[in-house]
Amino acid sequence: MIRQAVGAIAKRKNGDILLVEKVKWHDKNGNKVSTIAEWDIPKGGVKSEDESLQEALVRELTEETGSAEWEIVSQYDAKIQFTFPTSVQEKIGYKGQHTTLFHVVYTGNNDVFTPIDTEIKSCRWVSKENIVDIVAHEETKHFFTKFVL
Repeated sequence: MIRQAVGAIAKRKNGDILLVEKVKWHDKNGNKVSTIAEWDIPKGGVKSEDESLQEALVRELTEETGSAEWEIVSQYDAKIQFTFPTSVQEKIGYKGQHTTLFHVVYTGNNDVFTPIDTEIKSCRWVSKENIVDIVAHEETKHFFTKFVL
C-alpha cells in the first residue's frame, strides 16, 4: 500500500524555510511509532476526513507547528515519491509514499512554534542555502535542488 501525503515548502518573508524535527511516524492504523530524530519539511498523510489536499496540508502544518497562519501560494507539479526501507514498512504498514508538495508562506509574526502533535519534537527556520545539508532524506534534497533552489 502506498501512503498519500502532503508537504510544505514553507517560507517566511526573509526566504528562510521551515524544517521540523520528526521523532515519530504514524502507522496505517493511526498509531505512533518512534523513530530516530530527523529534520524534514512539514508533511504528513492525507486522512479520509480531509476534503482536499489543501485542507490536509493546513491540518498538518497546524499539528506540526501549532500555528494556522499559513497561505498556500501554489502546488508544485512534481511530487516526492519513495519506497520505505523494509524495517520501516514492517513498522508502519506502507510500502512507500507519494507526497504532493505546496509552496506556502508563513503569515504570522511569531517565529517560535509549539508543535501540537507529539511526532514533532521541534521546528526551526533554515536559510535555503543550508537546506540540503540538514534534511535527512535524499528525495527531499533532490526536490530542493531541482525545484526550489
